[in-house]
Amino acid sequence: QTTGRTNYQQFKDKFNIDVVNNPEKLSEPDNAAKSALFWFEKNAKKVERLSGGNWSDTKGVTKAVNGGYNGLAEREQFFEIFIVDQAQKPLGTISSSRVLRTDRNIKMKDIVNENKILVQADLDKEKVGNIFSQYNLISAGVIDKDQKLVGVITGDDIVNVIKEEAVEDALRLGGVGAEEDITDNPITTSKKRFLWLFINLLTAVLASWVIGIFDLTIQKVVALAILMPIVASQGGNAATQTLAVTIQLIASQQLTFKHVAKIINREIVTGLLNGIIFAFITGLFVYFWFDDPRISAIIGVAMIINLTAAGLAGIGIPVFMHKIKIDPAVSAGVFITTVTDCCGYASFLGIAKM
Repeated sequence: QTTGRTNYQQFKDKFNIDVVNNPEKLSEPDNAAKSALFWFEKNAKKVERLSGGNWSDTKGVTKAVNGGYNGLAEREQFFEIFIVDQAQKPLGTISSSRVLRTDRNIKMKDIVNENKILVQADLDKEKVGNIFSQYNLISAGVIDKDQKLVGVITGDDIVNVIKEEAVEDALRLGGVGAEEDITDNPITTSKKRFLWLFINLLTAVLASWVIGIFDLTIQKVVALAILMPIVASQGGNAATQTLAVTIQLIASQQLTFKHVAKIINREIVTGLLNGIIFAFITGLFVYFWFDDPRISAIIGVAMIINLTAAGLAGIGIPVFMHKIKIDPAVSAGVFITTVTDCCGYASFLGIAKM
C-alpha cells in the first residue's frame, strides 16, 4: 500500500501524468504504474471528489454566497464548506445553510465549526464507511500525508461503498471470492471455488469419521440413524445465525475487546435457552413418533449440548480468525459447520451408547 501510494505520487510529480484519471497516457503500464492503480482502488481516494467546497478562512461570507471562488456555484451540490488556511490545511467546516443565515460582513473563520472529521487518502474504503456510520456524517474531508485537504467524500459516495462491501460479504459467506466476475468462464470459476470446497470435503470426512465411531450403536437402534440429521441441522442453523451477527459486529467495528466476553456469554446463554426449548419440542415429537421415552430424552439432551456449542462456535471462531488476520466471512462458515456436525453426532450417539 505504501509503495502504491509512493508510485502514484511519483507519476504525478515526475511525469505530470495522473495514472488514475488518464491511464491512456501510459502506452505499456509497468509494475509501478499497476501498483499505483491498485493502491487507488483500495483507499479513500477511490471515492473522494475534488475539493470544490473549500474556502480560505480569510474570505468573507459575501463572496461565499455569491459563489465567487473558482466557479464554486457551478460545481455539484454540497452541504458543507471546508475552511482551509493559507497552506490548504483544513480548519473546520461550515454548513451551507449557516452561511446563508450569517451577516455578510463576517469572516468565514469566525463561524467555522472546528469539530471536523478527516480521513487519510490511503484509508480503506470500508473503514471510511464505518466512520460515516459512527459519526452520522454527510461529508468528510480527505487529507494527504502533509495534512492538506485534497478532496471531499460525501454521503452518497459512501452509500455505493457500503453496497459494494455488503455484496462482497454476502459472496464470502457463501465461500465465493469477491473477485469472481459474471464474465469468468467455467474453468476460472471452478478454480476460484475449489479451495473452500476441498476444505469442506475434509471437514465432512471428519464428521463421517465421528459417526463411524458409533457404528455398532447405530446398527442396534435404527432410529438413531433417522434422527441424527435433526440434531446436526439445528446446531448448524443456530451457529449460522450467531455467525451472521458476529460478522456484522466485526465489519462495523462494534466488537471491541471489552465487549467480547459479554457477547460470548450472551450467545452461550442464548444457545442454552434455545436448546432447552427445542429439546422439549423435539423430544415430544420423537416420543410420539417412536413411542420410546429413552430416545426422546437422548435427542433432547443432545439438542441442548449442540445448540450451546453452536452459540460458542458461532462467535468464537470468527473472532479468533479476525484476530489472526483471516477474513471470517470467507472461512468461518466451513469450520463452524464442522463443529456443530461433530458435536451433534458425538453428543447424540455418545449418550445413546451409554
